[in-house]
Amino acid sequence: MQLHGIFSDGIQCVTGCSFGNNALIYQDYGKTAFTLAKRSGEAVRISIKDIGSLLEEHEPEAERLFQKVVVERKGTNEEQRRLKESWRRIGFGMLTIPDEDLFNVKRTTIQVPGYSRIFASVKCSICGENVMEPRARVQNGQIVCISCSGQEYNQLAGDGISLARKED
Repeated sequence: MQLHGIFSDGIQCVTGCSFGNNALIYQDYGKTAFTLAKRSGEAVRISIKDIGSLLEEHEPEAERLFQKVVVERKGTNEEQRRLKESWRRIGFGMLTIPDEDLFNVKRTTIQVPGYSRIFASVKCSICGENVMEPRARVQNGQIVCISCSGQEYNQLAGDGISLARKED
């Protein structure tokens, strides 16, 4: 069962780190792990242990329901209800499991990236919306945003970061 998105939501909620406050840096390694660091570089790395056997032992139907309801999007209303109930039991059950059985924790030191730069905004000559200056493009001598330029852009979606292009 993949928990990456759910895990990152939890990290943001618990730590208060977010893209908006310049405290969340997303590195797409496909791992269910995070590193919490001070600006000095002193850090703690936390990763999830393989808990599949724990889930299978306590909620054997959860993996099958997850596959059918979430992955395949073919679950009935009853199966959706049972999956939600199973997740509720799993969530509350995990509160009783010792942290050391769920997580690998190690102290480390990292190179902390600098603060985000603040860029001026410029107006797209086609759609009229403001765009961060380094993301603006020039076409035929006019400033345009990426979507109006038709160029590729980076997109963060459920499957990670990928190149995308605006579809007309």
